[in-house]
Amino acid sequence: MAGDTLDLMRLKNCVESWREVVLIMDSVLAWEKDWYPAVTAGSLTMFYMFLYWLSPSMLTLLSTLGLFFTLLDYLGPKLMDKIFSPNLWSGEKEKKLENVCKSLVSLSLLMSSCYISFTAMKTTSPLTHFSVTTISLLLLAYLGSLVSGQFLSYIILLVVLMLPGLYRRGLLAKYCSSLVLRVEEMVKGKKLQ
Repeated sequence: MAGDTLDLMRLKNCVESWREVVLIMDSVLAWEKDWYPAVTAGSLTMFYMFLYWLSPSMLTLLSTLGLFFTLLDYLGPKLMDKIFSPNLWSGEKEKKLENVCKSLVSLSLLMSSCYISFTAMKTTSPLTHFSVTTISLLLLAYLGSLVSGQFLSYIILLVVLMLPGLYRRGLLAKYCSSLVLRVEEMVKGKKLQ
């Protein structure tokens, strides 16, 4: 529990200069307005269409993205103070930011719990670990031979960006209840440890 609080405080300090943008992104990903899913899907589609049109090499793409994020990291906090007035920050926004940070810490716990479970399976049940790894890699190789890697990454990223909205609207619980319950049990089990 103390580790969770420490992680939460560390994350809040990291996003301090981006707090307004974090709240806007959370609002969009949580589908607070009915047209936000269209904005998310449309923006991602336009980005991938632009990538398809440019058709850069992997090295060019990675260096361009690195340059973009470096500029954003440097200029972003300087521009945030000019765009968003610090005087408009309220207790309600602070509470929303804390909830977003708690959600991100929970997601981090879920990912580490899945990783720990998978690596523990190597010692407890090596045959199962081998089977799951082999079948997953073969399935991934088969999908890669059928579909382009760029299209596959588009589909995966689209699903990942839609998950928060699906979860908060209750659509995941409605249509995938057994999977959601299992994931929630894993997160709660990790918090208790």
